[in-house]
Amino acid sequence: MKQHDRQEGGDIAEWTAAMGKLGALPIELYRLAFGTPVQRFQELALDAARRVLRFDSARWVLGMREADGPVFHASYRYRQAPESGAFRECDPLLLEALHRPGEIVDSPSTGAGHIDGRVHDAIARGHPCGCEPIPGSGPAAPALNLIEGIAFYRTDYSRRFSKPERLLAANLVPQLADTWRINRLLAVQGDRRSMPQPNETLAICDGKRLLHAAGHHFATMVQTEWKQWQGPYVPAELLAAKTFLGGRIVVVATPINDMWLLTIRRRSRTDRLTARERDIARRFGHGLDYREVARELRISPATARNHLKNIYGKLEINSKVELASLMRQIDRGPAEVRSPRSVDRSG
Repeated sequence: MKQHDRQEGGDIAEWTAAMGKLGALPIELYRLAFGTPVQRFQELALDAARRVLRFDSARWVLGMREADGPVFHASYRYRQAPESGAFRECDPLLLEALHRPGEIVDSPSTGAGHIDGRVHDAIARGHPCGCEPIPGSGPAAPALNLIEGIAFYRTDYSRRFSKPERLLAANLVPQLADTWRINRLLAVQGDRRSMPQPNETLAICDGKRLLHAAGHHFATMVQTEWKQWQGPYVPAELLAAKTFLGGRIVVVATPINDMWLLTIRRRSRTDRLTARERDIARRFGHGLDYREVARELRISPATARNHLKNIYGKLEINSKVELASLMRQIDRGPAEVRSPRSVDRSG
């Protein structure tokens, strides 16, 4: 009886400790959502989750529900070595979790109806990746049939996740998914007052071109190039090269883990310049005279002066002030994107 009482007391203490850890985490995740660059949110959010739930690595996936079931679209590996063999593309338990939104699936689970017998046998002997996993999933964007899943792994298979820890993971997954969704939306919509160019906007898509978040006027700007475009897949041309130069728009694609940040703007007169002319125009617009430009680029002053004459003609301008204003849009590249509010993490 005393042993039973000690066990029950230990279980209650573990449940209480697990739920107590969960209490402060949502505040931290929402602080990250509102103040972290979209390129780093998943890493920092899982760092915070790891302080609450003991795990060694994780995999965070975005997928889409299709007629035959969920399909992976993007994957982020956290503190995880490259996978091998048949499970390189898809952890079978994580895929099973996408079939059961809102549930936690772990290796002792039964009734995994979408996993074949070979994988069931592998799971019975221990997880094929040599880990103890607890995957869970939830809706990322129901209107687009998007689904999101996260698997937490321990490399020591003998160190099993307890029931309180599985419940903790079940509560972690929707919070992580929701705060990353907020972070993505803030990244692409942002504070329009901070945008130096009102004709520029952002969007985030995955490698299969599925749109996950888009800023103001994104659809309108894409439709200036493709009148019939409606989404949810961005045109293939936007990911075919790092920079897409269309008839009416310019799009720069920058990788974000396993996804893409698209910076889209309307074409301007500066797009008429060659790479050499842009280099000269930038230096001249920043205050150098044509002799100083020639010296920096190791060309003759006469060549620099001829380039400047062509630049003025292509841009249809007559002053250095106008040139400096136009060249600012070239200098502003797709740098690290931040949400409209910042978080002071010094303390």
